[in-house]
Amino acid sequence: PPTPTSSSPMTYPGRQETVVSTPAPAPVPTAPAAPAASAVDPLDELFGGMPTNAPVPAPAINSLDDIFGTPMPAAPAPTTVPPAPAPTAGPVSGGVASMSTPAEVVLTPEKGNGLRITGAFVKTADNEFAIDFCFENTSAGVLSGHMIQINKNIYGISNNGPLGITAALAPGQRDQCRLALHRNAEKTQQKAIQMAVKNNAGIFYFAMQFPFQLAFTTTGYISDKKQFIQMWKSLPEENEVKVSVPYIRNPDVTAIQQVMAANNLFFVAKASKGGTQDNLYLSCCAFAQEPILMELVIQRGGGEHYCCVKGLQPEHVKPFEEAMCIILAR
Repeated sequence: PPTPTSSSPMTYPGRQETVVSTPAPAPVPTAPAAPAASAVDPLDELFGGMPTNAPVPAPAINSLDDIFGTPMPAAPAPTTVPPAPAPTAGPVSGGVASMSTPAEVVLTPEKGNGLRITGAFVKTADNEFAIDFCFENTSAGVLSGHMIQINKNIYGISNNGPLGITAALAPGQRDQCRLALHRNAEKTQQKAIQMAVKNNAGIFYFAMQFPFQLAFTTTGYISDKKQFIQMWKSLPEENEVKVSVPYIRNPDVTAIQQVMAANNLFFVAKASKGGTQDNLYLSCCAFAQEPILMELVIQRGGGEHYCCVKGLQPEHVKPFEEAMCIILAR
């Protein structure tokens, strides 16, 4: 039989098909693929310049103006109130609560003519605020006629009804109540929640610090990235402030997201820069009325951690900074 060549067909006896052998086509050189355009997160472009200083709040007004018709005495000087303790989640007496602070002594028997008062801020599941009080009579006489009044403050918080301690307290007796709060009162630059209690033994003054992390609610925050960017751009530059976070107990990004979510600060996006810095973008809402946008900058290799924030009321800058330090130090 003839030897097949690349151009001659091969015919097999008894079969009709013809197979033609053709050389394989030479490979066509292909142009190298163009490098993919690097994905640029719009949030990276959004936060270009960081302000270096937060606005300084106006000096606090330290007075109880004619509370119960009697001016607050000028001396002794008010005791400095320490930062509010970190709130804890869980039920409290008198109703369902989502968060509460540990009880603290706010009036000692030495300053209250035998009356000792402990108090704790609580936030209920429906975002209502209150103070859980315990009144104890350590004196040798009967204490009666208890009333309370809250002075003006930066939050507009005041008591939403009378004090629930209605019965007289015999020596050694104690009673508990929950004082409902609301935010319809006139505001001042006073950060501490100053209060006065009046009974048959006199008028006594004390103060508590409202933990601003209790103000963060489960509604009203921005969760969509596009909405976050639009709102950030719509707020004026002078609204942006920088708050310092000197210590983060666990700088792991996942751990930070979890502790933030537990305090109603919600994750929007994340960006890493240079392998040494993580930027977390989060949103929250204060008092169910004030949406707040924030960029948390975490330095992996040391350096200053800080937040750039928009949406804060000027009087809430310092309370917000304190809240961030408490939350991230856990």
